[in-house]
Amino acid sequence: MQTIVLSARGLGAAWLGGYGNEWIATPNLDRLAAEGVVHDHHIATGADFSPLAGFTHIVDPREARPLQNLRKRIAEVSTDLHLESDAFAEPWFAPDELMEDYGDDEIARYAAAVVYFDAEFGALRDCAPEARWVATGITGHALSREQPVHLPLIIGDTNRAGRRISSLTADADLAAILRGEAVTRNFVLARSGDMTSIRTQDWTLIVEGDASRLYHWPEDRFEVNDVARLHSDVVEALTDLINSPSPR
Repeated sequence: MQTIVLSARGLGAAWLGGYGNEWIATPNLDRLAAEGVVHDHHIATGADFSPLAGFTHIVDPREARPLQNLRKRIAEVSTDLHLESDAFAEPWFAPDELMEDYGDDEIARYAAAVVYFDAEFGALRDCAPEARWVATGITGHALSREQPVHLPLIIGDTNRAGRRISSLTADADLAAILRGEAVTRNFVLARSGDMTSIRTQDWTLIVEGDASRLYHWPEDRFEVNDVARLHSDVVEALTDLINSPSPR
């Protein structure tokens, strides 16, 4: 069976219905989630994107409308495909009526772009309905100013429909996961400039200079409530992990 992986730069898990979002309509990605396996703790490390080995790599030529130009390409190729899309590069695209439905601020415009992306994903999937489809992100949602970022990873697999994987994984684990290997990490570490961050299943700690910010997941999925002062013991333990050698 042909496998088609769609990696979208700027797509975060918290914006999809399959990950609990109730105000953004993503029926096509939600259907893929219902028909397959959802990884609940898949994290971006900030590493450069690398196409999967053995897959034909096709870049979505970002013009006005994301994904539309890929439809003809995938119909012409029968090998495993890794599609790379900058669908959420600014300015975000969505039809005017969607923009009007969701509003004018930054979050609303991004939400409208997610809805449009989902519709185009549905049309793209219809071009190869027998393939095993995989949808994931590359850098997480475009509004994020911090790392690590919670990515979607949804793998079409009717034999395991409805299964959710709770173990912590990272973008670098994608190839192993698709091979069926059991992958789990104790934490995911990311560094970007003078910012270092660490993610476990329950916590995200971000260290920048002398400042530390701590967020509790999944209660604070958008990471807006810094609870570092309330959980100094967690901050200390995660800081020790950052400063130690990096076991998985």
